[in-house]
Amino acid sequence: MAVLNSTDLKMFHNLFPELTPVQTETALLYCFGLGREEVAGIRRVSVPAVDKSLTMCRRLLNVDSLGQLRTVILLRINATLLVNRLEN
Repeated sequence: MAVLNSTDLKMFHNLFPELTPVQTETALLYCFGLGREEVAGIRRVSVPAVDKSLTMCRRLLNVDSLGQLRTVILLRINATLLVNRLEN
């Protein structure tokens, strides 16, 4: 089951060039409110695989916690939406 289609994922990945597409998808699903178990089920991987991916996301985005990761992800998305809105 694909939650994010390839076009959506590419758009989001452009916002997070530090991350791989898999890391971007994992971080987005988690930061949009899904639990680690739910993310694992959707991505068809183990919970430890999700944990490893989230840990790498934290390192690559230079944040110390999952809460900070969520903040960075959501701020970039919202800032991009705001800029796009102001330009139109």
